[in-house]
Amino acid sequence: MDLKLQETAFRSLGRIWPRDEETQVQYERKLFDILAKSLARSTWKIQVAVLDCLHAFLERLCIGTVANSERCQEILFQLMPLITTCLGNMRYAAVRGAAINVLEVFLPRLMENDEYSGRCLTGNHWKELLNHMEEMVKSEPQMALRQRVSGLIAHAVRYR
Repeated sequence: MDLKLQETAFRSLGRIWPRDEETQVQYERKLFDILAKSLARSTWKIQVAVLDCLHAFLERLCIGTVANSERCQEILFQLMPLITTCLGNMRYAAVRGAAINVLEVFLPRLMENDEYSGRCLTGNHWKELLNHMEEMVKSEPQMALRQRVSGLIAHAVRYR
């Protein structure tokens, strides 16, 4: 598929992601599978488009109405390895920046919801993400990205 078409398709998918929880639950696993596969084997521009799609998906996510934490934990389980891989991409600042965008939209919403934060923000993926963010603060060459990650860490510490 043409790279520009693929990039546009991912951005569009994120923009049209439904706000209806029932539809989200029905299709989110399939969406994550597609995004994970595409993120792993694509150019940096496609990776940024995939992360933009994730950003839009997470902005629209009906997290406040989840009846239990299983869905939240599953989303985090799928999301954290993708994000940590992108944060570790020292070749492309655009990929790291897009990964930070995803975290900036999702983590504050999750942490401020006491019902989910205690249950969801545990485990190896969460610890691995925090470790990656702390390493990024030490090694990130771009000051703006370093500051954004520092802010996320401070926010995480405040709610933990």
